[in-house]
Amino acid sequence: MIRPKVFNVFLYALLAAFLSCGAAFAAEPTLETKTADPLPVSVKEKEPPTFTLVFKDADGDRIKSALMRVRTPGGVDITIPGKSVSNDTTNGVDITWSGRVDEPGTYTATFVVSSTDGEVLYPAQGQEPYRFTVENLPIKWGIFAGGTLVSLLFLPYLTYVLFRSMNQRGDPSGAARGALLLGILLSAALFIFLFAGPYGPLAFGIGIIAALAGIVMVLTQKRR
Repeated sequence: MIRPKVFNVFLYALLAAFLSCGAAFAAEPTLETKTADPLPVSVKEKEPPTFTLVFKDADGDRIKSALMRVRTPGGVDITIPGKSVSNDTTNGVDITWSGRVDEPGTYTATFVVSSTDGEVLYPAQGQEPYRFTVENLPIKWGIFAGGTLVSLLFLPYLTYVLFRSMNQRGDPSGAARGALLLGILLSAALFIFLFAGPYGPLAFGIGIIAALAGIVMVLTQKRR
């Protein structure tokens, strides 16, 4: 005959084992990027960027808090709260963070979502933090203007002068035209390098089209 105390100990042990098994098989929450709307890697200065992730928990646990922990280029830590349109975590819910970032440079960030099932991080624990860059467009346009001036004016002129001083019987204008073609390619490459971040594929399209148009104009120009 089983004594009452022994029986109670057995029941408690059985209950503890059942609860531990249930916790082990509970679905882990996930925090992932959206395929059609990835996190930005470059944002424009003084334009509040939007960051969106999808939180999903098959158990339907409710969201308690959603924070974006950001470190600025100057080393200052800031926290941006997130918003979700619903608590339907079973099917996945969008969480959006939006905050003004005015300091140009590279930022690092980690997203932390807390629910009744615990915390989930993006990027995951042990991975490199998410990085994005705030672009100062006026400075970039100034760099592009200076680079274009050197590529399209100074480089052909310098080539003309050097070629004329070294070989007076040659064709210095032809050398200048070759330098101008090279300058056009360099200017287009500089444009793509500077503006691929803020403008994306549009920068590639503009740079390539402008380069082709400039090359055609130089090649079709009649020599005097």
